[in-house]
Amino acid sequence: MSNLKNPPKPEQHEHPSYGMLSISRSMNTHAMRLFGSSLKSHRGTIRLTVNPGYMQHDLNHDWYYARTQTLFEIELSAAQFAEAITSLNSGSTPCTIRFNNGFLEDPPDIETEVERVKNRFGADLKDMVQVLKERRAEIEKLTGKLSDKAKQQLKIELDVMVQQLTSNIPYVLEQFDKATEKVVTSAKTEIESFAMHALHMVGLEAIAEGKLPKMLAASAEPATKDES
Repeated sequence: MSNLKNPPKPEQHEHPSYGMLSISRSMNTHAMRLFGSSLKSHRGTIRLTVNPGYMQHDLNHDWYYARTQTLFEIELSAAQFAEAITSLNSGSTPCTIRFNNGFLEDPPDIETEVERVKNRFGADLKDMVQVLKERRAEIEKLTGKLSDKAKQQLKIELDVMVQQLTSNIPYVLEQFDKATEKVVTSAKTEIESFAMHALHMVGLEAIAEGKLPKMLAASAEPATKDES
C-alpha cells in the first residue's frame, strides 16, 4: 500500500552521447537552393535534425525525449534522400547543411550544368560572330572587282549569316533553355515523388511481411515523446 501512495519518482538519465534524430518533410514557402542538385530551386525537401536527448524510466517503461536545442540539421531533396538510404556503402550523397553551431546561409548561386553549357555556347557564338565580321571585311576587299549586283548579292548572304549568329540562333537557344528547364523540373518532380512513394511502399511491405530490421522488430519500446 505504501508503494501505491508514494509511487517511485521517474529516473532520468542524461549523457553527452544521447541524441534524438528526427526526419521530416518540409514544404517551403519560397524556393530553396540545394547543394548537389541540378535544379536551381526546391520547395519540397527532407530535413534531418539531431537534438540532445535524455531518457526517463517511469511507469515500467523507458521514455525518450529530445531537448529543444538543435545540434545539427541537414536538408536534402527527395531524390537525394532516397539515394542516400538506398546506396549504403556506395559513396556519399550531397546534402545541404542548414545548422551547425548556428544557422548557415544558403548555398551560393553557382551555375547549374545546363546554365554552364548555355553560357559556354553563348561565348563561343560571340567569338564566331567576331571572326565572321573580320572575314566579311576581308571578303569585301577581295571582291572589289565584282559587279555591283554580285557585290550586293554577296553582302546579302553575309548579312544573313550574321543575322543567324547574332539573333536567330540565340533566340532558339533561349527557347530551348526554357523548354529544357521545364522538362527537367517536371522530370525531377516525378522522380522525387516516385522515390518517396517507393520508400513508403517498401516500408509497408516490410511491416506486412514481418521483415523489419532486427533493431526495430526486437524493440518493444513505447512511442518516443518530444520534450514540450
